[in-house]
Amino acid sequence: MIKVILGSPRQLQERWLSDYRQGALAGPTMVPNETLAQFLYGLLKAMVPQMRQMPRIESLWDFARSLLPQGAKIAPIGMEKALASLLARDLHQELPHQVPGIYLNIIRHVLELRRRQIVLPSFDGIPWPLILRWLEDIWPESLYDEFRVYQYASQAPLVTGDMASLAIYGYVEAHESQWQLLHALSHHYSIIVYTPWLTHYDNSLAEDWIKKWREQGAIVEMLPENAKKPRQSAISVRPGTLMLHSIIDQVASRQGENLLLVLGGMDSTSLMRLAKRRGVIFREKDPVLSQAKNVWAAFWRLVQNQGDEATKRLWLEVIEEHGRSASDALGYVHRFSEQLRQIHLWQELVELVDDAARFHDIDDLSRTLTACRDWVIYDQWHIPPRVDLIEELWELLPFKKSYGGRSGILWAEGLNARMLTAKTIIVAAIHEGTFPRGVVLDSLWIPELAQLYGLPGPDHAHQQDLHLLHVLIESAEQEICWVVPQYDDEKLWWPEGLAPDEEFDGPDQVPISSATRNMAKIRDWYVSHYDSEVLDAYQGMIGQELAEALWPHEVTPTALEQYGTCPLAFFYEQVLGLKSPWDEDLYTISPSVKGQWMHKVLELAVKSDQPITAQRLRQFVEEIAARIPPKNKVLQAVLSHVKDDVVRDLLQVWPLIAPSSLDIVDTEYPLQWTLYTEAGSWQVKGRLDRVDYAKDGTITITDYKTGILKNPDKIAANNLQLPLYYEGMRHHVSEGAIVAQVQGISAKNQFVRRLLSLDGAQDDTALQLVNQIASRVKQGEFFPLPRLQDDPCRICAYVQLCSADIKGIRRRKKAPDDEYWQLWED
Repeated sequence: MIKVILGSPRQLQERWLSDYRQGALAGPTMVPNETLAQFLYGLLKAMVPQMRQMPRIESLWDFARSLLPQGAKIAPIGMEKALASLLARDLHQELPHQVPGIYLNIIRHVLELRRRQIVLPSFDGIPWPLILRWLEDIWPESLYDEFRVYQYASQAPLVTGDMASLAIYGYVEAHESQWQLLHALSHHYSIIVYTPWLTHYDNSLAEDWIKKWREQGAIVEMLPENAKKPRQSAISVRPGTLMLHSIIDQVASRQGENLLLVLGGMDSTSLMRLAKRRGVIFREKDPVLSQAKNVWAAFWRLVQNQGDEATKRLWLEVIEEHGRSASDALGYVHRFSEQLRQIHLWQELVELVDDAARFHDIDDLSRTLTACRDWVIYDQWHIPPRVDLIEELWELLPFKKSYGGRSGILWAEGLNARMLTAKTIIVAAIHEGTFPRGVVLDSLWIPELAQLYGLPGPDHAHQQDLHLLHVLIESAEQEICWVVPQYDDEKLWWPEGLAPDEEFDGPDQVPISSATRNMAKIRDWYVSHYDSEVLDAYQGMIGQELAEALWPHEVTPTALEQYGTCPLAFFYEQVLGLKSPWDEDLYTISPSVKGQWMHKVLELAVKSDQPITAQRLRQFVEEIAARIPPKNKVLQAVLSHVKDDVVRDLLQVWPLIAPSSLDIVDTEYPLQWTLYTEAGSWQVKGRLDRVDYAKDGTITITDYKTGILKNPDKIAANNLQLPLYYEGMRHHVSEGAIVAQVQGISAKNQFVRRLLSLDGAQDDTALQLVNQIASRVKQGEFFPLPRLQDDPCRICAYVQLCSADIKGIRRRKKAPDDEYWQLWED
């Protein structure tokens, strides 16, 4: 007997639990993915805590694989790339050439045809029948791909025993190979099919699925409609880090509730890492084994002679923790590299990798590298183990562990969220073309061909995601919250049929909350300290009389560069002396504080007479962080994360900046001199991060940079620091050549070093610019004039006081240069 039960996800969940409780289900339950399997296990355990033996809940794929004969080999990871290489070797004359990636694309399509048991005629230069015959000819008898797994399982003897019933839960579609197995199961089991049927949306995606069951004599039961819909809300927020924080804010505000987070079109790794730093714990579901992955990547770079000093140090540190000496480890790298050059078979590569796994002795790494053993199948195809192919296969290794703890907040990615239910569901992030996925035309088979032969159409993925979004609406008990990216000049976009009220009038009714971080706090702070009406009315001109009274007699190179970047910010900070409020965010340490730490740690490292190791840098970081704590309160996890970042960056840059034992080195070198301009004189003060005195008399001044590195030779009003430091040093020393340079010390600027090369024509450029700045300061000109490329408004503490409202127009390229400057003048 076959029964198909149709209803909302929450109704089907209650019915499935009821059937188990009443004994109507004694056999296994087949589900589309492991996420749903673990979710149902949790429901059963909560319902019957004393249940001794849990029923089998697994995917149809896992069930089919369990029926394979002993010793059967599943198609290995990366097989598509190996087959593409083989196709290019065997059939390159019969296929179009000048098309990038065509061989891999053809392989993916032909495997889809094989899985669906479809034979296409030759079309648009692609001989599909020939390629299918070629694939069958080269396919090893002992190798099982998805097609052969389902084919074998559908013919294998099924031992039913007492399991007279079987549940198919959560599926809405299946391909031909899966239907073969389902049809075979229907002859051995009494089957109950639980299929989501939407009340408020089109069910065409599931129609073929239901039709197939009807053809096998299924009885269809429709559960009563549930008219109650959850409340819908939305958050419109800028993509990137701001969106990640906003998602975590929403989750954190609902901790303790029955909550589900659904991610679509965005990487989960960054979100999970940030959540952990903020103390928000999600359930472990296939977390990336970062250490094992990084250790293997570092080892491979060293084997290929591509690793830098930092890579070697980090790898050796891990190896030494496992009881190996540095000399033994480097000797092993050399031997592995030599043996790798001599191999000709994949079997030899697998033996090398097994030996490397034993050498490293890291459980996660050893477990992951066992996936390489399946690559020996490539020897049957006479594909040589080329380094480029090996490196592509490394990227596909499953550096993941099985589903872990069941504590924490439930989350799922994309279609894995189908049939999960919760009191509140947060969906991030709805954006056309990403989630739901867009309509993609396939260059190898046109829509008419796909429709004629029953292949997925160009809008299939789009329809799947739309269906999922509406399934989620009926899966939420009380509320569903949509996270939507916010872009300039873009209206809020909603997928078809999603609306906030019963009438489905469209997105205008959706309650929107703009996610901002600390802007309201900054505004409130300024209003409480200063007369907001005066500041809001300010337009950039204070007049010469007042400007002369406020003339700042002392300046720094940084302050002068600030005027060149934005005169208004200079006015607020240097002339009025407005102090910017510190960030009260628990989850962020100010970049300026992190920069101070890095400068101070390097000062200690330069003065240290001990070798600089990771452990030594950690000691320095702890010392400096205790001496210069963040002004705002932050979580301990955030503090640890930033400290680790500092150690990682400085460990990589240290080999590039370590001082010579023959040089004398000063740090935090004070500079002070008088600059005379047409408008008046300034006392210029500053501190050089580092000064090196060589034996030949050369003096090298270095300015460390943690952010974006500008070219010091492109002297401009917003790029004055190094030229002015150079000018100041010329006032301090009478002899010897002076070399000025900026040195990147963070991964953000890739540790780049740039020298200042002043020639005769450039020599006075910086002083001329300072003279112009002085004239404008004396005239009282403090217009909000941010540089176009650097966009300092993004991080400016005074942005809430700025009267300029056309910066965004230029950034969106709506106005040409002439029009843009005319707006400023007006």
